Amino acid sequence: MSDIEVVGKNGMDISLVSEYSKNILRQIAKRSNNPVVIITDVSRTPLEQAKRMYNLVETNGIKYAKNAVYSYKVHSVLNIYDNLKKENKPKQYIVNHMEQEIRVLISKGYFQHCQDPHIKNTFDISVRSLKNHKEFFRVAEEYKNVNQGFDIIDERRNQAPCYHIEITQP
Repeated sequence: MSDIEVVGKNGMDISLVSEYSKNILRQIAKRSNNPVVIITDVSRTPLEQAKRMYNLVETNGIKYAKNAVYSYKVHSVLNIYDNLKKENKPKQYIVNHMEQEIRVLISKGYFQHCQDPHIKNTFDISVRSLKNHKEFFRVAEEYKNVNQGFDIIDERRNQAPCYHIEITQP
């Protein structure tokens, strides 16, 4: 399967994606006639997640973040931003409080990108980069049905042009 490329978008570091996970991607890509799989997002720490959310809200506004990006189940993090921003708290103070809430929500099963990559690889792949994206998803769904510990979610329903993949590590 060395004829199948698994790469990071624009040279992104994908070292947190294990060889085990890359081999699963290669199998699915080969069966679906997709010679290249481009990873667009990987695991991150809760602090990195808080910084991303902070920057997104600063750039696009709280309404956009709540309506177009994040599920209502994690709006408590955005509410912390909103409340502390209204109190004119400094950025680092706000980010630290957002991180604390993210850690609480991780324990409830949210923020999959913040899982320990040694236990579960979580990453997104570009739908646009797949030559046969519908076939890739179909084959991945077949794989999911017979392999516990593998999940694929079509994030285009959330206006993100990617497939979100989670693979429990052996």
